[in-house]
Amino acid sequence: MREQGIDIAMSNWRGLTAAPGLDEADEERIQDYVRELTATPQWRDALERNNWIDAFQTGPEFQRFLRQDTENVRAITSRLGLS
Repeated sequence: MREQGIDIAMSNWRGLTAAPGLDEADEERIQDYVRELTATPQWRDALERNNWIDAFQTGPEFQRFLRQDTENVRAITSRLGLS
């Protein structure tokens, strides 16, 4: 967007979601597994190789991020006349 004269920065991120109704024990088990994966040398290598920022979040922290990111995207698209 900067190439078009618009001074806006947006990030690209990925998330892992599950179907509604997942019980608390399964939710915690999945989060623990993903925590383990993000602690591996292979994950650290992928971060470095792809120049990614490790922004791993779960639970309320991730929910807050989603709300804020949604607000940011709405503001940007509104400013651009896209919404």
